[in-house]
Amino acid sequence: MPPPRPRGRTRDPAADRAILGATLALLANEGFERLTIEGVAALAGVGKATVYRRWSSKRALVVAAAEHMARLVAGGVEAAPEGRSGGLERIAGATATFYRGPWGRALLGMVVEMWRSPQVAEAVRTRFLEPRREALREAVRAEVSGGELRGGADLELALDMIVGAVLYRALLDGTPLDAAGARRLAQVVRRGIGRPPRQR
Repeated sequence: MPPPRPRGRTRDPAADRAILGATLALLANEGFERLTIEGVAALAGVGKATVYRRWSSKRALVVAAAEHMARLVAGGVEAAPEGRSGGLERIAGATATFYRGPWGRALLGMVVEMWRSPQVAEAVRTRFLEPRREALREAVRAEVSGGELRGGADLELALDMIVGAVLYRALLDGTPLDAAGARRLAQVVRRGIGRPPRQR
């Protein structure tokens, strides 16, 4: 005798990915306020009821989209080639590149809602921002170990200066830093926390 068939429809992972991808795309292009379940469903190619069966509200959908983005965007900065430094330059470059791209714009679309929704804020901070910041810390620690940066410097503040400057430009100025601007930013920060040259 065959086993009984489970009740209800089996959840389709492809539909989940399409819905979450559409949510991120609309966050990037339109922001949270203009995001609608109808728009997400249309872009994902599913019915509105399909979205609501999975997520009961727009806010719950955005929380899931933040977690989905965290899975898609792993790490923060590539490791330096052996024998080379430049961690601050890689941090600034990777951060600027991220916020110029679609995932960075999607994250910017969540920023306002983070202040109003503890659920969205928790998802973005714990699932995405903190793991990415830890990857940035590793790049800085490598420079300290290699003697490029002073170990007693406030390295967390240095990260804040780099990420904050990139975010300011992206949010308020509307012109994210390009590669040359990211290098200049890193050089300014390096002058403050770099190891002074040896006296001869």
